[in-house]
Order: sequence, then structure tokens, then C-alpha cells
Amino acid sequence: MAEHKELRAAHRRRMKAALRGRLLERQHRILANMSVAESLPDRRTQLEATDDLDRTLDMLDQEMDLRVQEIRSEEIKKVEEALERVEAGTYGKCVSCGCRIPAARLQLLPEATLCVHCQQESERESGLEESGAAWEGEVPQASSEGAAQVRTMRATLGSRL
Repeated sequence: MAEHKELRAAHRRRMKAALRGRLLERQHRILANMSVAESLPDRRTQLEATDDLDRTLDMLDQEMDLRVQEIRSEEIKKVEEALERVEAGTYGKCVSCGCRIPAARLQLLPEATLCVHCQQESERESGLEESGAAWEGEVPQASSEGAAQVRTMRATLGSRL
């Protein structure tokens, strides 16, 4: 009996280390993408805005860059929160209903906090389901295998990533 408990504890430690590694890898990729984006030359330093269209495009570029940075910062925060849940032993449990989040969903979206059902409910309540209707609409039928993959991802991730 004690040996069985030790095996389970060792398995939990290995799983925790693997989850932590995956989350840290994701965090590293996000930070690397942020570094690459910051190292790209600024179009404004290369060309002086000569007309209203150039100035408008520059402003749009700036706004887009800021939004991308915000999104990446939010992703980093979610990964850090997932790492905290790993340490607390609550990783993989839906924060809404307490059910286990499917492993396939966590594999594709390691920082997921909601099970598929609760994610769909959350989207429905916030009105995102309607705005995601085009995403859920007709899927180009390149192959039946591709369509099957899309159905599997929808079932795993919910209606939106």
C-alpha cells in the first residue's frame, strides 16, 4: 500500500514537472515573439510621413503594435497563472464547475481555465458566440480528414480558441 502511494506521488511529480515545462516553453515562445517584434525596424524611422495617408498608416501601425503587445502580455499573465495552478495542484480543473479539463484541450491550450462546456456558456453569456458565428460557419471541405480535424478541435477547445 505504501509502495503504491509512493508510485502515485512520483507520477504526480513527473506530471507536474512536464506541465511546468510545457507552460515555461509557451511563455518562452511568447517572449521570443515579443522580442522579435520589438527588434523589427520602425517604418517611421525609415520614411518620413509625407502626407495624410502615410501619417494615418503610421498611426494604425502603432495601434496594431500596441494591441499585439497587450495580447501577448495577457497571454504571459495566463501562463503565469497556469504555473501557479500547477504548483497549487489545481491545474486541469475547471475554475467554474470543478470538473477536469480534457487533456487534449490542455495540450492545445495549456492555460485553459474552463472546461469546454463552461467555456461555451461563458461565450454565450458574453455574446461572443454570435460574433464567432462566421468561425463556426461553413468550413471549407478540403478533405474529409481536414473536416474531421476541425470537428475534433471544436469539441476539444469549445467554440473558440
